[in-house]
Amino acid sequence: MTFGGLLINRRTRREYRLDGCRRSRTKPVLLNLARPFLSLITRQQLPNVVDLRPYLSPIEEQSVLGSCVGNAVASILEYFHLYTTGQVKIFSRLFIYYNARMMDDEINKRHATDSDSGADLQYALVSLITYGCCEEQFWPFYEHLINTQPTDQAYANGQLYRLKEFSRLSNNVDQLRQCLAQGYPFLMAIKIFPSFASDHYGHIPMPKRYEKPSQYRHAVVCVGYIHSERVFIIRNSHGLNWGDQGYGYLPYDYVTDKVLTQDLWAIKSIQNMMEIPAEQHIAWNNSLTLAKSANPKALAEDESECDIVYADGNHNNTDEQESEETDSHTHHHHHHHAHAQESLDELPLSSSRQHSIPQQFIPYTPVFQIPQPTLYTPIPIMGSYGYYPTIYPSAPHFSPY
Repeated sequence: MTFGGLLINRRTRREYRLDGCRRSRTKPVLLNLARPFLSLITRQQLPNVVDLRPYLSPIEEQSVLGSCVGNAVASILEYFHLYTTGQVKIFSRLFIYYNARMMDDEINKRHATDSDSGADLQYALVSLITYGCCEEQFWPFYEHLINTQPTDQAYANGQLYRLKEFSRLSNNVDQLRQCLAQGYPFLMAIKIFPSFASDHYGHIPMPKRYEKPSQYRHAVVCVGYIHSERVFIIRNSHGLNWGDQGYGYLPYDYVTDKVLTQDLWAIKSIQNMMEIPAEQHIAWNNSLTLAKSANPKALAEDESECDIVYADGNHNNTDEQESEETDSHTHHHHHHHAHAQESLDELPLSSSRQHSIPQQFIPYTPVFQIPQPTLYTPIPIMGSYGYYPTIYPSAPHFSPY
């Protein structure tokens, strides 16, 4: 049995599964295990752009399954492996998804492993501490395995890749930028609105007052930011046809909103994978800019074709706390937030940006073979040579070691 809604774009006829990230009524004792996040970079040292996409595995599609939590967590393991070895290794999304629901069942008794009902992000992290995550070949992403416990062989392989260290993050933009600038992508659970499905080149607008949110949340991975545009770069699990080839651009205000964005976690260390050196950090580039869309009317028309639908027609939220927070929040205009941090480095906005003209983002093509260095940078980076990862004419430069 499957729970959750579908995000539909009627013009493109594309459908995306929602509500895979739940909030369990009883949480695991996770904060006692999390280490405080310590920044090695001051606010003044933060670059304009950090982009970790070259170290991420190919974009995946969760299809009709509510496995966004498994997809998000597995992609960070894949990031660590590619970053530290230079080789792509795919980890099992269903292994994480099943074990997160199984550990949730042990406490909350909601029979989560009997249905495709979504998982709690915190239980996914606890399962990663206990069981690790096996490689995809030991427990592949097959729909008929969604409610089947992985094999003993899968659990044995998972022990090789257990979570060693992680940190809880706040909704503070400076801290999140520092985390990314030190080479750590992070997980987060966000509310989804119909505009999330519009054909917007990955640009996700702030929700309008009349937009209805999803019942629960959707797990994504934040993999960078562009400070001059005041957006975070996120990795989604809705396939290459969503957004900017599977990636999106989420406004700072969306992430600083504690109702729209919750459960921010940074995985810092995985067993049997090299750790990111504490004294080094990502090289960056300060000149990347994004082009404006030439057709804002088309975007507005596309948004009108998007909706969130549920098979039973019921949009009542069964999580009372989640429902109360969302309902109270819809009375505020999402473009202005009373709790926005004054510490943010405010940048002057052009008149066109003040009128919320949509933006078109340069397409991104992942590159997994490391070419000869094209440019060296004078600042410390993770390795001995530069790395030219994307088709951007002035892209950030990284090293995979």
